[in-house]
Amino acid sequence: MLNLEVTAIYLLTIYIIAFPYGYIICRYIDRNKKIKYAFSKYPPAITFPFYVTLGLIILTIILFFISIIDINIYILILMTLSIWATIIIMVARGSKEVLIFSKKNLRESTIVALCFIVTFAYVVFIISYWKWPPIGDLVSHGFYTSIILYNSKILFTWEPYSTKPIHMPIGFHIFVAYICKLMKIYPGESIFLLGGAVIVLIPIMLYSITYIYTKSSLYSIITFLSSYLIYFYHMEHWFFGYFFNGPYPCMLGFLMFFAFIFIIGIEDVELMRADKNYVILLLIVICIIGILLEYPPFAIFPIILIILRTINTKKLLILILKKFFN
Repeated sequence: MLNLEVTAIYLLTIYIIAFPYGYIICRYIDRNKKIKYAFSKYPPAITFPFYVTLGLIILTIILFFISIIDINIYILILMTLSIWATIIIMVARGSKEVLIFSKKNLRESTIVALCFIVTFAYVVFIISYWKWPPIGDLVSHGFYTSIILYNSKILFTWEPYSTKPIHMPIGFHIFVAYICKLMKIYPGESIFLLGGAVIVLIPIMLYSITYIYTKSSLYSIITFLSSYLIYFYHMEHWFFGYFFNGPYPCMLGFLMFFAFIFIIGIEDVELMRADKNYVILLLIVICIIGILLEYPPFAIFPIILIILRTINTKKLLILILKKFFN
């Protein structure tokens, strides 16, 4: 039963599982420590939602390949505990960084924490009140998740229900299947929980992206509040509308794309493009693979952006204008 306390614990569990995967790749894989140095310029509360989002992307990719063979919850538990242990050991060995809000950035961290708490409390209340996602997309998503659980691995058809190929993104449903097995709940409840975990992160990610580009708390708060702007006639025009009308894979695709924008923002603002940092490239590739598994149509946006960034946009525009007017 998804009451207030259970819902809050389940959502926090999803974040606790996802966080170390994103954190360790940004902090400890970069040998030159340029990414670590760039991230250290921002309050931990600004980078925390990115670590969690990146962790969700990495988990989606890892669980997809594992589940081709078998859905094994013990592998997920072992991996997560191992990564948490690695982080704790590295911090204990002399790292001066702190995983909680620092006094230096107390004001900004407090604002982000309050934004997170408000959104988290709102979503927890909605889930505990409804207990079941809205009718519509739930039927197909829940049905396919049940098929994955029945077969205990990924099949690219609807077997045993049908031999026809599937027509929906796989990444979201794999993640939901693991939540079902880990928390011993039904697919419909798992879908609602993962959707809730995603929609909590979206306004906070928008806050962080705005802060990276502007360094302004005011602009960041305005961007955060824009997520709550209600458009009464079409829910698709309202970010939280996606939470209420059910296209959760699409919603997770949005979150993954925002992670890509966050990476690009760090690279641009910290003037890292000239360095050709391989970790930046790795993070971009991870985001694109995650989007392809989660919601393939969205992959066109980062691909186009990368193409535009790798060519001389100014010269290209001049060339196009010359061709047009000649």
